Parts: sequence; structure tokens; C-alpha cells
Amino acid sequence: MVDQLSLEDILGPFNCEAKSTSEKFLAKPHGIPTYAVDFFDKDLRQKLRWFEAKTKSEAEGMAKKKYGEIQIVNTYISDRSLKEIMELD
Repeated sequence: MVDQLSLEDILGPFNCEAKSTSEKFLAKPHGIPTYAVDFFDKDLRQKLRWFEAKTKSEAEGMAKKKYGEIQIVNTYISDRSLKEIMELD
């Protein structure tokens, strides 16, 4: 008599436990957030630049220091890290 093989016999034991989105988020290592700063430069050209900073005001200060006289439109925490953004470029 031939025994029937199960999926577990072929692939080995596996864990089907689901993890909630909050558990995945809390498991991610938290470093310095990446802020996106949307602004107009002195030539009135709109730019979007990313900065790793602890606070929104620190990111805006870094943008002002690097680009001089600017008019900030919006500043927000980016969904991606600075490393991920640079890899896209």
C-alpha cells in the first residue's frame, strides 16, 4: 500500500500565522526620519528635496542652509528612507 504525501511532507513545516500591519510597523528599526521639503528657490523654481532630520523644523533649516533664501510650500515625513530615494534616482 502506498502512503499519500502531504504538502508538509514535500515542503517541510511552515508557519501560517498572520502578522498585523501594526506589528510589522513596530518591528521595523526606527532611525532618523526622512523629511521631504517642497519649496521655491530664489529663482522661483519649485524643488522637492529630502533630508534626514529629527524634526520638521530641523529639516526646513537644513534646506534653508543648503539653498539659501527659499519659500517653503510643504514639509512632511517621507514614506521612504533617504537611502531608498537615492537608489530610485
